Amino acid sequence: MSQNEFAHKTEIDHLKELILKSGFPLEIEIASYLAEQSSLMDPYYGISTSAHYLDKDKGVGRELDIKMTIPISSEKTTSPMIFLNLLIECKSILGNAWVFFKSPHELEPKCESRSILDVLQWTPKEHLYFIRLEGLHFRKLPMTNIYDEFILNKEQSNKLDTNLFEAVTVLAKATNYEVETFNSDHKKMVDELTVQEWKEYGYLSYVEVFYPIIVFDGKMYTVEKTQKGKNMTLNPTDHIGLLHNYISGNYNIELSIDVVHREAFERFTKTIIEDIEIWKKALDGDVGAKFGREVAKAAKWYSSKRKK
Repeated sequence: MSQNEFAHKTEIDHLKELILKSGFPLEIEIASYLAEQSSLMDPYYGISTSAHYLDKDKGVGRELDIKMTIPISSEKTTSPMIFLNLLIECKSILGNAWVFFKSPHELEPKCESRSILDVLQWTPKEHLYFIRLEGLHFRKLPMTNIYDEFILNKEQSNKLDTNLFEAVTVLAKATNYEVETFNSDHKKMVDELTVQEWKEYGYLSYVEVFYPIIVFDGKMYTVEKTQKGKNMTLNPTDHIGLLHNYISGNYNIELSIDVVHREAFERFTKTIIEDIEIWKKALDGDVGAKFGREVAKAAKWYSSKRKK
């Protein structure tokens, strides 16, 4: 092997190491898996990598690793619909450990959802009952709002202990962007549509639900029974709910984030499918019917208001 060939091979090997240490292989792996499983969810899903959002703190556009939108409908053609949005950030840091501490008090999960009732500032907001249904995965998940990150192996680490915080911040800003975009787009839409066109659109009677998710390839632990460093119980975990309130000069958003280990993502996908089945039944039942009636009332009120 010539000296040039040796140098080239060393350079390629080094580049491979750098790529493997980045989150891109994990991002592609997760996006590919979701695409393969899409038929179990809905054949009309939409998935994109490097989805964009506006970072209002910095005043620049940024990228979210993966966004997948899953339309959910029942057998009834006239019933409302739900669009489930998976907002996913991937982190691959084999040398780091994410540690989650058991909260000293019970935490209520916070799932973001929006409908035309929010846009019209109409109450009651019947769509909220869709995210309060029993059996949804985030209502059964252990929740915490206390966490930390540690570097265990410098050779396998990116030398940062802020990766989890950065991922949480990205998801808070991306979720906020999705919510605000929904509000502004639909407000513009209802103002531009005629009353007849609005009826033809079914009064836009659907619900947007947002699931922020972190997929981590590294070590994850939960900590219980801490008392001045004594009697500490440290257990491996592969899925936990993280309740986070992101506050800055431009944001004030509280959300529940699924933190899922790479090896548990397949199992996590099955819980999403179970959530979808719960929503399909709800769309066929009282929750869907009440939401549809409330949207119709709000639409009638808004239409009469526009005529004045």
